[in-house]
Amino acid sequence: MSRALGTLILAALLAACQIAPSRAPQPPPAPRSDPVEQWLQLQAQVRELDEEQLVAALVDIDRPQDSDQLYYYGLLNQQLRSLGAWVQARDSFKTLADTAVLSRQQQQLLQMQLEFNQARINWYMRNQELAGEHDALQGRLEETEAERQLLEEKIQALTDLEAVISTRKEE
Repeated sequence: MSRALGTLILAALLAACQIAPSRAPQPPPAPRSDPVEQWLQLQAQVRELDEEQLVAALVDIDRPQDSDQLYYYGLLNQQLRSLGAWVQARDSFKTLADTAVLSRQQQQLLQMQLEFNQARINWYMRNQELAGEHDALQGRLEETEAERQLLEEKIQALTDLEAVISTRKEE
């Protein structure tokens, strides 16, 4: 009977193992790195791209779908050297700030990006305004120079005429 009892216990243990398979302890999920750190790493990577690579990446992303893509899209545009790209970057960061649920640090980083791009836009617009003023002043300077030259010629002509008149009176 003890042999029968041992067989029965062994059968019960085998059946239990089949019903509830043993689970090996799973490692805890890897903690996701800080989103701000990810954004900063992404920014460093984007800074290394040349203009051709930036444009290719922008073509690949086409229409950003999530917050990370929108941030990436903004970074890519920020690296280009044109007003339109800076406006796109600012608008991407603004959309992200207005629509995504972000940590305080992400909001702060985004605010810096917004301010940076707005400052570039303002600088560009001011630079264009000053270039226009410069061109206008350059035009006025050239007109004034031409008038000065004409006046000098008239003064010289009057001086010559006066010398001729003075010479005739002496004769």
